[in-house]
Amino acid sequence: MCYTDPEVVVLKCETTDSTGTHHHRLEPRAQFMRAVEADRFELCPDVELELATTPEQDWTDVAYIGAQTNGNLHDAGYRTQQDIHEASDKALLAVDGLGQAGLSNLREYVQ
Repeated sequence: MCYTDPEVVVLKCETTDSTGTHHHRLEPRAQFMRAVEADRFELCPDVELELATTPEQDWTDVAYIGAQTNGNLHDAGYRTQQDIHEASDKALLAVDGLGQAGLSNLREYVQ
């Protein structure tokens, strides 16, 4: 398990589905602690939780963005579509190699 905050825990499923994926779930911490006290769960504090991650985006699929600019975007921390959504135009234009045309295409690409 991994505490995400004082009110919620993430429970790691020890079994996998037909695709080999573990399915984790959120549970209210108080409910979980009652279940532990009732011996319905075993605490395993040293177990690592494998959460799904968002894959890094290859920005070279966007017109006017080549391999060098793709690398510069990644180096600047713009690795996912969410990173682009959260960034200002000014911050993105500060990335070496990204011009106005590339920025326009990038914004359209992540919509």
